[in-house]
Amino acid sequence: MECKTETVSMRVLTASPGKVLYRKTEPLDTAVFSARVYLGAGDSAENYAEISESEAKKVMEERDKKVRSGASDGNHE
Repeated sequence: MECKTETVSMRVLTASPGKVLYRKTEPLDTAVFSARVYLGAGDSAENYAEISESEAKKVMEERDKKVRSGASDGNHE
């Protein structure tokens, strides 16, 4: 077994002030929003878009409402 210490460079996307990032291929109603994304070897900045924090908050609130209403009516899809 060998143990090495290496220095690496990371590509990090940071959202503009007042915005968050999400993956373009993910529908907004299921997207994960983040202020920062660490890009992997096969990923690129072109795969992400920005949305305002207020719009992301609305999307997440709607998502929470759907989850709560589904749980209260016995629907567990």
